[in-house]
Amino acid sequence: MRIKKGRDHRAAKHYSVRRDEQYDTPADEPRATADKVAQSDDGPKNDPQANRLMARRFLFGVPWLAVGIPFLFYLEYGMVDSFALSFTGFMVVLCLL
Repeated sequence: MRIKKGRDHRAAKHYSVRRDEQYDTPADEPRATADKVAQSDDGPKNDPQANRLMARRFLFGVPWLAVGIPFLFYLEYGMVDSFALSFTGFMVVLCLL
């Protein structure tokens, strides 16, 4: 049995589309679509309640990071060196920003 090079012998999926076929819903104008996306993206950026909630979550995560990261380094490597402490400091500062 010969296999021809450069040809794909797997079954190909064929989708039949008629040229004169009309779709049920008309396409939106690109500008209108962009406006819809821009309106849906405003979300928590302009909501003070959501901003306060996200800030609180990050602040409650800081003690967990300050204790958890050195603990994980100790479990994995058996010691807490300067790299573990500097990485912990970096993550704490990142959460505080």
